[in-house]
Amino acid sequence: MDVSDVVVTHLPTAVVASLLLAAFDVYTGEITSPSQLGIDVLVHSLAFFVGFVVIEAVWKQVFSKEGL
Repeated sequence: MDVSDVVVTHLPTAVVASLLLAAFDVYTGEITSPSQLGIDVLVHSLAFFVGFVVIEAVWKQVFSKEGL
């Protein structure tokens, strides 16, 4: 899978997940400033994106014919 395919596949999902998490943090009062909101969205987007890519790679390895 090409890098552009990975980005197109997983980045929108990661951004939506991080926005939902940020909205929950705003609702509960965890985030109080716009800069903190922006940093949280960026960090969570990166974390979710990396997590999705790693999970997909492990999933393909485990369930491929050459895998376990």
